[in-house]
Amino acid sequence: MTTAAFGMIVATGDYKGDLDAIVDVLNSLRLTHGDDDLQWTAFGDETIGVLGCNHEYPTVYPSRYIMVFKDGRRVFAHQADDKLFDKWECENGKMDCERYNLEQLSNLISPLLKKGALELVVTAQEIPMDYGMGIAAYCERLIIRSNGSAERHHYRAAACTRDEYVPKSECYEPKKN
Repeated sequence: MTTAAFGMIVATGDYKGDLDAIVDVLNSLRLTHGDDDLQWTAFGDETIGVLGCNHEYPTVYPSRYIMVFKDGRRVFAHQADDKLFDKWECENGKMDCERYNLEQLSNLISPLLKKGALELVVTAQEIPMDYGMGIAAYCERLIIRSNGSAERHHYRAAACTRDEYVPKSECYEPKKN
């Protein structure tokens, strides 16, 4: 069965920090599994947000594309310059996709936070393309704190089913020196 999911992602929390740098990091992450790229912005009231809503498969489980060369080298696509991209293209290299783990996300964002926590929250509805039975909704939450700790949660509820869904959660605590 083919499905589509549409929803929104918002930033919330008691965060304070370098908002322009946080926006740059969020814009470098792939926070949808559809074709649309979210465009985060910093607002004058010291908050950040994404313009628009109804994004295809929004998620707090971001991924990144990796260019794989014939010799086995792997380069993040967003870090490749035009010359490297052309070389990869000429040799018919492959594209891989990798999900960021909590430690990687914390290392990207927590140094930019002066205090508090940044929360990204997703709500979306998944609908079968044949409009048969089985509409589902999901909610995801990513929390990154200025102390480097992070957590991520995924909740899902499905209509027209008796299957129970167990929420998924994970936590990260930086090592103390």
